[in-house]
Amino acid sequence: MSSGKDVAEEHRGFSRSGSPKVAEWYAEPGQKALAMKLKASLKKVIPPNYWQVMSRLRRGPLAAAVPLEIMRLLSDSTVAQIKSNLTITGKLDYRDKEILMNVDSGTQLRRLNACAKEPETVAWIETNVKCGDVFFDVGANVGAYSFVANAVTGGGATIYSFEPSFSTFSALCQNIFLNKCEGKITSLNMALGEETGLARLSYGSPVAGAAGHALGFGVGDSSSADDRVTYSQPVLCYRLDDLIREFKLPCPNHLKIDVDGGELSVLLGAEQTLANPAVRSILIEVEEQNSGAIQGILCGKGFVIAGGRRHSADLANHIFVRSYSDQQAESILRKEYR
Repeated sequence: MSSGKDVAEEHRGFSRSGSPKVAEWYAEPGQKALAMKLKASLKKVIPPNYWQVMSRLRRGPLAAAVPLEIMRLLSDSTVAQIKSNLTITGKLDYRDKEILMNVDSGTQLRRLNACAKEPETVAWIETNVKCGDVFFDVGANVGAYSFVANAVTGGGATIYSFEPSFSTFSALCQNIFLNKCEGKITSLNMALGEETGLARLSYGSPVAGAAGHALGFGVGDSSSADDRVTYSQPVLCYRLDDLIREFKLPCPNHLKIDVDGGELSVLLGAEQTLANPAVRSILIEVEEQNSGAIQGILCGKGFVIAGGRRHSADLANHIFVRSYSDQQAESILRKEYR
């Protein structure tokens, strides 16, 4: 049986020998910085006598938890002041350029490992996206792959990042601000699908950076009755064809589509766009149940499977590239190198 001291030290994330535990709080990227910034913010507003007590406790086994416990004892106005002064940023795990990401939650913290999570997506962007290209990131979340595309092209690509979640869209905009990408990455708070109109987005979690949301039409539907849904709201949804035509957007050269099961719906709303030879490659997350239909649509538009990576038994990223005729290829080369 473990002693009280053992339990306390394990709670802190270390065994008595000092070796890190799997769930070590301080070992996670950004968490030590979070604790230090929280401490600095607390010191500005906590009375000196309170701080003296904290100073005596900070060498104890529960030192890491002390600031969080103190937070619960403070007035609402003091907590609001601390939060307004507390900005935590981490670095995306992209090797070739520093990309800063806002970190307000454990979910956003995990997003810092996006490149390690999907190396095939990074390799696809590095191989295909060139300076002067138009890149559509559909289901951008907090924007990791939009920023990789911007880094790869030295800011020379036109990037549109689509994200319907209110909290995640806010984090995406904060990241654009952090990386000084205004004018390089255009963020759009909307969904793409097979219909243009008002849809309902049902959230698995309203936390910024979360995934697992579901999009459906019929705003009066009681989809929020699902136990897995924590919140739902109306969101603007466009067919990609309608969006490009109505707002005179450039046709994308590359599409990354990852919308938690709604990928087929996005393709059904993009028939004219997919038929445009300007679209050269697509990376799309594919659920096994939709695999045949997605392949049928894209192969019917002149694309062939060029690679991908399976993430689970029923989920994979597939990479499609356009198979050009000799005449089409010659025409494209003349436009690109004239």
